[in-house]
Amino acid sequence: MTLSYRVVGSGTPLLLIHGMGLTYSIWENLAPLLSPYYKLIMIELLGHGGSPEIPKNAPYYSANVDGLEAVRRELNIECWDVLGYSMGAWAAQAYCERYPERIDRMAFLCPALFSR
Repeated sequence: MTLSYRVVGSGTPLLLIHGMGLTYSIWENLAPLLSPYYKLIMIELLGHGGSPEIPKNAPYYSANVDGLEAVRRELNIECWDVLGYSMGAWAAQAYCERYPERIDRMAFLCPALFSR
């Protein structure tokens, strides 16, 4: 499953995962500040922005993890740092649980605090 994404900047790869109901446009004010230091990979989770809808009966976070890993492979990134915002932190956590060897550092910004 191909997620919509945008890449800007150079340096250490940093995956930015937006929260529920948002798109990668949430990062438009932050990107100019980080792009001199990081290669920003701003993705859109399934059902958001230009990404496809989640397949029927597919577990949401598992399907997004598949999409995130596909983006990493497509961009030929060995390891990346990950920042998850709000419910995007859950996608980041699910990715880390499945692919811990692909993450150097991880940060959660305003993570949603209820059970998934």
